[in-house]
Amino acid sequence: MHGSTTQVLSPEIRKARFHKDFGDGFYCTSIETQAYRWAIRFGVGYINYYNYNPKSALRILSFPHMTEDWLDFIANCRNGGTHNYDIVDGPMANDEVYNYVADFLSGSITRAAFWELVRFRYPTHQICFCTEMALTSLVFIRSVLENSLRLSFRRFFRRNCVKKSRKTGVFLRFFALSGKKTTRKSSHN
Repeated sequence: MHGSTTQVLSPEIRKARFHKDFGDGFYCTSIETQAYRWAIRFGVGYINYYNYNPKSALRILSFPHMTEDWLDFIANCRNGGTHNYDIVDGPMANDEVYNYVADFLSGSITRAAFWELVRFRYPTHQICFCTEMALTSLVFIRSVLENSLRLSFRRFFRRNCVKKSRKTGVFLRFFALSGKKTTRKSSHN
């Protein structure tokens, strides 16, 4: 998935003004909420869905987790370095994590301090399609128009309308406007 302010039927590699985690490329994610955040960062946007058809000739680098090699690779790319991979896959140094990367690059914090700071961050994921050959492995499926109201409603609903009793496994539904409360037995634990 690729979150964008526009529909992206034909992905392309664009040169960025700022150096990115895995260098220049077309960035996607396997985490829908992350694609959603990318899509609505300016209000309204699209989640573009693609099928990935692997090709054996592609040079792929994968980082399943944040590791020392991942940190060194991102540091190199964020400093303008290049690489020879067609696809790079792994965790994203989001704004908060990137601040720690920047502090590490400037020498403000040690490598050990970096790892302590990022240990409990929520999972992120990015796939960078770095070459034209890599882009040919993507097939556009559809685009879905999104807006920031959907996320706000979802958060409100989770926080205010549905609570699950840990003891009984019963969902309690609270209707904030009517003041009524109903319960139903859940088949899910």
